Amino acid sequence: MLAGRLRLFIFALFVSYGGFLPFFPKWLEAQGIRGAAMSALMALVPAFGVIGPPVFGALSDWLGLRTGLLRIATAGGLLATLLLAAPGVLGWPATLPILFAAMFVFALSRAPQVAMADVIAIETSKVAGPGQKAVSYGSIRLFGSVGFLIAALAVGRLLDVQAAAQLPLFMAGAMAVTFLLSFTLDPPPPPRAPSLGPPLRRLLRERAFAMLLVAAFVGFGAHVSYDMCFSLHLGKLGISSGWIGAAWAIGTLGETALMAISGWLLARVPASRLLVVAFLGGAVRWVLIGTIRDLPVLLALQPLHAISFSLFWVTAIDQVKHLAPKEILGSAQGVFNAAVGGGAVAGMFVWRAVFEARGGPTTFFWAAGASVCAALAAAGTRTRARPEGRDAAADVV
Repeated sequence: MLAGRLRLFIFALFVSYGGFLPFFPKWLEAQGIRGAAMSALMALVPAFGVIGPPVFGALSDWLGLRTGLLRIATAGGLLATLLLAAPGVLGWPATLPILFAAMFVFALSRAPQVAMADVIAIETSKVAGPGQKAVSYGSIRLFGSVGFLIAALAVGRLLDVQAAAQLPLFMAGAMAVTFLLSFTLDPPPPPRAPSLGPPLRRLLRERAFAMLLVAAFVGFGAHVSYDMCFSLHLGKLGISSGWIGAAWAIGTLGETALMAISGWLLARVPASRLLVVAFLGGAVRWVLIGTIRDLPVLLALQPLHAISFSLFWVTAIDQVKHLAPKEILGSAQGVFNAAVGGGAVAGMFVWRAVFEARGGPTTFFWAAGASVCAALAAAGTRTRARPEGRDAAADVV
């Protein structure tokens, strides 16, 4: 069954990210990369997150391809991680030119990996028919969260993340498995769009889709305050690294739980309404994080990650599927991912500066304000009826 193979693929893909996101800055520091050089390397990932998905999405619609481009992207990820591992394996110094080349390829391939996997998952999702079991987007995508969580816990406990070769080899191994699993995916070919320009321009002129992009940019930009500053904020409160890791794990468990029930939820509540709830829930979460200093209460708040991230993601993906014609779904998903990536880039610059200048409480209070603005934009994504030409059979993702 395609959905089962896709779950394995997404699991393996996010295992590699579970090694990269929490530990790669520490690995770079151990290789002597600090300050502006580290910032430049790490900035490549969100920067290409703006460029890569729209390009790959447009190509996938124009050529009628999904898995072919996904294999190219995962091959790029494998090549990049092998380049990162090579100096440590061969006993060479990890020079900045080698690291930049590896990170350039890694960043170029990473965002299309997620975007193409999401498009295939959207096209695979379906409502229950006679004698069929419903397959929701969230029930597929939650395997990514599980893979990320397992990898983050395993790498932190079992590997020396400062060693020259261990972390890159772990990432390369996970990416090799991901690349091989990409050959097990055989979704039906999507309808080709011989001319992308007119339908894409019409979609971008639709008020609901434009407001979705605004909401995604502002809302995910607000959420990056958590990614950038939550651990630093807890450290300032005197909370140990062990408890900080536990807080992240609890948040990821909440994320996974909501994705597991997202199909049931979206079948009962309009996605546009849930998107507003996600951003308002995020605003409440940021205010509480900025206000509360007690560790048990902060840990108890972490399941709200299910609202601020998971609910946002699954409902926004549902909105993309609802609004975009089937023949340009890859392009629409790519544009959406670019809006998210743009918000991430903006948030990285804004929140780190605010945190250093004014501290954690102010950072999260300002992020709450941005989340409220995103909720107002999300209210504009509501549509009275499905536009003609959309897929009417599978609202539930």
